[in-house]
Amino acid sequence: MSGIAKKIMQAGAGGAEAATVAYVSANRADSITAIDISNPSALSQLDSLSNATNLEGATGVALDLTNQVAYVASGNATSVTAIDISNPSALSELDSIESNNFENVSDVALDLTNQVAYVTSAVRITAIDISNPSALSQLDSLSSTNLDGANGVALDLTNQVAYVASDTENSITAIDISNPSALGELDSLSSNNLEGAYDVALDLTNQVAYVTSAADSSITAIDISNPSALSELDNLSNANLNAARGVALDLTNQVAYVASSDADSITAIDISNPSALSELDSLSSGNLNGAYDVALDLTKQVAYVASLTADSITAIDISNPSALSQLGSLSSTNLDGAIRVALNIEGPASTNAYE
Repeated sequence: MSGIAKKIMQAGAGGAEAATVAYVSANRADSITAIDISNPSALSQLDSLSNATNLEGATGVALDLTNQVAYVASGNATSVTAIDISNPSALSELDSIESNNFENVSDVALDLTNQVAYVTSAVRITAIDISNPSALSQLDSLSSTNLDGANGVALDLTNQVAYVASDTENSITAIDISNPSALGELDSLSSNNLEGAYDVALDLTNQVAYVTSAADSSITAIDISNPSALSELDNLSNANLNAARGVALDLTNQVAYVASSDADSITAIDISNPSALSELDSLSSGNLNGAYDVALDLTKQVAYVASLTADSITAIDISNPSALSQLGSLSSTNLDGAIRVALNIEGPASTNAYE
């Protein structure tokens, strides 16, 4: 098996190892919190780091597991902060970079091969040099009307393209990241089905991007086989996807999992035919009140949902995507406004990057 083929399989399967720690960013607690998930039925807190300056309004989080660093994007602080996670029971700050380019910063994704972080904010995407996490520096920033309201970002590392979902422009935009010091726009697709576009996840095997849309309460499949000519394949909208937010993919079983903040739910979507999306099951719970993000441990077949209103992280059994069930949930003041979650397993569950 080639190295690329192996990495694609790992991206689909969530890596070879099961997750043991979840890192949750919370925008009202201005924090990143490490959660022990070794037993998904008995979640417990390991540590929480709060900083009202550098982590104010913490949103996106992504992990460099090789160097044991978490990167947190914070909207109110207009910053990206590097956190030492080598000991998840003793989190500490390494460096923080603040810039006007990070106004309303929302999400972060990592290219670990080239040691670059990509962050979305307001009307732009910015590349940050993370080769030294104690001395972060900006490489380039690209602003575009097509990126108005930029939210979720996912990286196609094979083709060196970033895909950005933007809620104001109701769009998905492809960005050339082959040279992180000279970012360029390839194409942008705007649609009523992408109204309030929030998050994006990639199936590189089938060359499809899946975009959630909060205002349209939907998930949309986008053909990315030519990133310079994006096109829509299908759209699924229903009440269980009310204010659809985070999305994560189980590529082995061809299922997308969507967290929806107004439906207080996690919903399993059959993506085996991206031109004919269909719902498999949806689970709603008080512990999922304001469900905002989802990350998958496919080794254990567990989804972890960060919920903004419930101030919680919840473990969901996804071994049967047609019969979802809750395993455990943890709520805490340190999770006040829990908005994003990343797991300590290689692949998109930690980095939002695919190859």
